[in-house]
Amino acid sequence: MGAGSLLGATAAQAATAADCGTHPGATVSLINGTICDVVYDEVGEFSFGAPAGVSAFEAILISGGAGASKETVTSDPTILVKRFGYSGDMAHYTYSDIVGGLEVVVGAGGENEWSYTESGGPTLYYDEGTDGTNTVLGENMAWGSSWREYEDGCTWDGAVLSEEWLVGVDNPLFPVIPGAAAMGASGDVYETPAELTDLTYGSGGSWGGTSFQDGGSGAVIIRWSLANLASTGVDASAIGIGAAGLLAGGVALGAVAALRRSRRSQ
Repeated sequence: MGAGSLLGATAAQAATAADCGTHPGATVSLINGTICDVVYDEVGEFSFGAPAGVSAFEAILISGGAGASKETVTSDPTILVKRFGYSGDMAHYTYSDIVGGLEVVVGAGGENEWSYTESGGPTLYYDEGTDGTNTVLGENMAWGSSWREYEDGCTWDGAVLSEEWLVGVDNPLFPVIPGAAAMGASGDVYETPAELTDLTYGSGGSWGGTSFQDGGSGAVIIRWSLANLASTGVDASAIGIGAAGLLAGGVALGAVAALRRSRRSQ
């Protein structure tokens, strides 16, 4: 059903996620019956084409978190220095006056690479957790995490998408959702593998006993109000530009006016 038909819609003709358009590579859903939610959370490159009539939207960019790392010394294998990965960047942007489409890059979480170095003393073996990579939407970016903390270092609990410091006070596109999971938590050091928690977008890798994690991959979360679009009488299912054409161009097209409202970075 096109958004234009909402002008005379009845309860039986309620909007659906289909009214938010088709976005290859993304998961599309409808929040509270009016908010289009387009989420790219697979690592890689994509393109976002706004539906006809949508010239403004907001987005949260989350970059990849850093992987955990460890260090041991061959002369004393009982010495094990554990370092957990820190979370990726979280940044909120408002986009307006959009012409054409935007490049999307979803950052990867940091991995672990076993290596060693010799410096005149005992050979130091270490698993240097790699950095998370950047997440991009158009001209804007969330920086991948390159920070790892020692066992007693400072941790970060992450944030839900409705946090005031992130999206402003009572942002209608990012309402409070009871039970919503926090994104972008740092890693930590736990006694057993059973204490390890599932990775969320941008989370850092943790230790659990002798097991350790990669960092969580990033995400691009784009939202706009379908109710506002409906008032224009525009069919929301019409996509302004094809995804294949965007990728062939290799760059974001058109003019973008974007305001970074706030972000959290390490």
